[in-house]
Amino acid sequence: APARSRQLSVGGNRLGAQDGVQIAEALLAHPSLTALELQCNDLRDEGVLAILRAASNCTELCLLNVCATGCGATAAGALGQLVQCSPSLGDLRVAHNRLGDRGAGVLASALRLSKSLRSLDMSYNAFGRGSACLIGDGLRANGTLLYLSLAGNPLSQEVARCLCEGVAENRALLKLDVTRCGLDEAGLAELQQAVLGNSALRELRCGANNAPRSAQDACAQAVHDPRRELRDGLDIQGEVEQLRRASLERHANLRTAAELAGLAGPVAPPGAEGVE
Repeated sequence: APARSRQLSVGGNRLGAQDGVQIAEALLAHPSLTALELQCNDLRDEGVLAILRAASNCTELCLLNVCATGCGATAAGALGQLVQCSPSLGDLRVAHNRLGDRGAGVLASALRLSKSLRSLDMSYNAFGRGSACLIGDGLRANGTLLYLSLAGNPLSQEVARCLCEGVAENRALLKLDVTRCGLDEAGLAELQQAVLGNSALRELRCGANNAPRSAQDACAQAVHDPRRELRDGLDIQGEVEQLRRASLERHANLRTAAELAGLAGPVAPPGAEGVE
């Protein structure tokens, strides 16, 4: 990293685990780094873990992107530690990895204690039954998270119920993405009721689930139900629009870098999965 650099972006460069170790060594000389983008590299747990340990010294780090880096549950412990202890981390992107239930559970537990995280993308990480309840618990306790994506993870009806309970009690989340989560009609109905009892949520994406189109439409439109008592004092449109743009940019960059690197198949952009 060049002297005084505050951002490091090396996405889609075919980097491996040993490259990750070298990046970690460089980070030790740059504690003022604010953005670290590593997406679409084959860093695996070894490389990501080394980088995360070094990044714990970056007290001004706001953005960390490790999408499609091959990291799993082993690296999740360091991710959770960063989420829990960082005074500045606001945007964490870990989509298209292999966290599984154990890794996702670690991140969910860290949500309870995070004081800075505003955006978390955990989409397509092969978790479901063993961790979504912990995510629900994390949402109950968290007061900073504005955007959460769980898209592409299989959530059974029983697990979805735990998530819904967390959504109903959360008073900060503005946008939730549960597209392609395998939710059936009963699960979407529970989510719809949770949204009606929530005073903050402004955008819900729940398309491409295992339910009729009418049920998906009804659930997505629950955020506009006039019976909801919405929380005042927020620049809601500004917050949602900022999150929407960041989401579109994130998926576009991930798709382009993945195709260039040849590490992953095309990534569907937001809106391509089905009903929003």
